[in-house]
Amino acid sequence: MNSVKKVRDEMSNVTQIKRDKYLITCAEKNVYGRLLIYVQDEYQAKMLAALTNKTTLDYRDLEALQNLGFTINLIKLPA
Repeated sequence: MNSVKKVRDEMSNVTQIKRDKYLITCAEKNVYGRLLIYVQDEYQAKMLAALTNKTTLDYRDLEALQNLGFTINLIKLPA
């Protein structure tokens, strides 16, 4: 019985890792009337900048990421 519980716990950890892998946390900020979306994780920000050739994202980028299966956590920052 303990081995079954151990396997369940391990699977739970794998599921959490997979869930976190596909989570992108972004911060939305209004700067001089322009809406800028910054990726919070430095590694993810570098990889997305390499793909988009931009340091910030827009809603089209977020929509495309969601269509690819990513979960977007969008935080609104004060201006």
